[in-house]
Amino acid sequence: MTRIEDTAMAKQFKALAHPRRMRIFRLLAEQPEVGRSFLSLQETTRLCHSSLSHHLREMVLCGVIRRRRRGTYMTFSLETSALTTAIREVLHLRRPRSVAARRAA
Repeated sequence: MTRIEDTAMAKQFKALAHPRRMRIFRLLAEQPEVGRSFLSLQETTRLCHSSLSHHLREMVLCGVIRRRRRGTYMTFSLETSALTTAIREVLHLRRPRSVAARRAA
């Protein structure tokens, strides 16, 4: 893994390290194909417009979610490819070392 990839992955996890962003993430995960509109997220989270906008912007910039314009409103959905890559990397780090590697250590 390169330093650039490490930085990108750290940003993705940092974007989810806030309780309000995790709540948004969970809501979007309930409808991964469709996503949710800004208004739906605002009604469910009860966050003020500026606070929700801030959290969504951070998540978009870190590549955790994507934003799409649908007519006059914005829809947000999970960016599954970035998350899948990050999760695979974490799972790879957790793999137990092979018996030969343990003996060599």
